[in-house]
Amino acid sequence: ASDLLISIHANSAVPEASGTETYFDSTYQAADSERLASNIQEGLPDALGTRDRGVKESGFYVIKHSQMPSVLVELGFITNQTDADKLESPEYQEKAAGAIADAVVSYYE
Repeated sequence: ASDLLISIHANSAVPEASGTETYFDSTYQAADSERLASNIQEGLPDALGTRDRGVKESGFYVIKHSQMPSVLVELGFITNQTDADKLESPEYQEKAAGAIADAVVSYYE
């Protein structure tokens, strides 16, 4: 069994849209899912130099149907050139992984 689910994505929208956001769903483990989302969102935009789009609730299938605490992270927008350049960068990917790992450690403290 898994303890947490963290689904990592790249967003898309109009070219002007940019930034990082983290979603949770309240179907199962609402409080813990929101806390995990907040922990991730607290450090990720600063680590990546992206716009902080906040923590949001949404019924994305992957998190709505996960019975453990779960979140969906949108690292940036592939339709925004600045975000897209970061998403392609191994350094950016490493920073994203580090910030998410730090958030998981913080979640368990």
